[in-house]
Amino acid sequence: MEFMEMSAEAYAGIFQEASFVYGAHQFNLLNAGKCEKVYYLCARSKKFRLGIVGGKLGSVFASPFSAPFGGFVFSGEHMHMAYVDEAISLFVDWVKCQGMDQIKIVMPPFIYQETVISKVTNSLLRNGFSIAHIDLNYYLSMDAFVGDYDRVMHHSARKNLKKAHDHNLQFSRCQQREEKVLAYEIIRQNRAAKGYPLKMSMADVMNTADIIESDFFLVRNESGSPVASAIVFHVTDTIVQVIYWGNLPEYSHLRSVNFLAFRLFDFYKSAGKKMVDVGPSSEHSIPNYGLCDFKDSLGCEVGSKLSLIRYIPGFLFSVMCQGARFAENMLFDNCLMLPV
Repeated sequence: MEFMEMSAEAYAGIFQEASFVYGAHQFNLLNAGKCEKVYYLCARSKKFRLGIVGGKLGSVFASPFSAPFGGFVFSGEHMHMAYVDEAISLFVDWVKCQGMDQIKIVMPPFIYQETVISKVTNSLLRNGFSIAHIDLNYYLSMDAFVGDYDRVMHHSARKNLKKAHDHNLQFSRCQQREEKVLAYEIIRQNRAAKGYPLKMSMADVMNTADIIESDFFLVRNESGSPVASAIVFHVTDTIVQVIYWGNLPEYSHLRSVNFLAFRLFDFYKSAGKKMVDVGPSSEHSIPNYGLCDFKDSLGCEVGSKLSLIRYIPGFLFSVMCQGARFAENMLFDNCLMLPV
């Protein structure tokens, strides 16, 4: 097996269908300025097997370098465990030879290709990685959103949804850029009131929405004033992810977020999606109890989102790497072939 650095275009041609949107060339090109260099890497044995996109952050190889999650993807639905082990071993050697001393990988939640994630996580742990964090990630299967959805909601959520309906709230998908900016501004005010800074600026959100499929939603009160909003990215063909949602603090009594969540689920159920990923409710393994309780009350299920780390002693492989001079090796189909 060979491990190689590829051009972004070559990587996209091989892994486009297997990849979630955060591994796409356009997304990483947009965010390339947030790291020193973006790497598109692949393991090849007769045919291309595994791929990973990551960035150099100082002495760290990070996947992702600017996204909710990253990690490895397979070129096909099935992958022998032996290939996974060999590819990840070669990947670690490759990072060593680039002079980096850490690898950080945030895996997707298990709802994104559980087989791939399970095999890769097992192999990473046996290749010297350790689990740095286990975050709680919530989601709702659209199979649960049927006529008796009320049965999976907690009593508090049913009560709040009834209150919201009593206020004659209106739900709409944003069509104009001005509406989308307003949706972001509602989120910004919500987070500011709670003392939580937004990780994405308005420019970040709008630029991302220009290159990947995204939806913006507004909830208005009976008089037509906007009171809540949501921003959603289409991560795969079947899964959407709620990036931000929230309400203006002064309208909390309307229970507009309960109404917003219900209408979002209804919207994506009608659109044929299989899952709505409503995101993590913990950071660095520390749970936000209020968020956990709210998402539990909606009937969401919870899974794990793993962050793994591997420390690399700086002196190891230095002699081999200097002799190999990877950057001077032969080119093949826009790929840099690395000796193994």
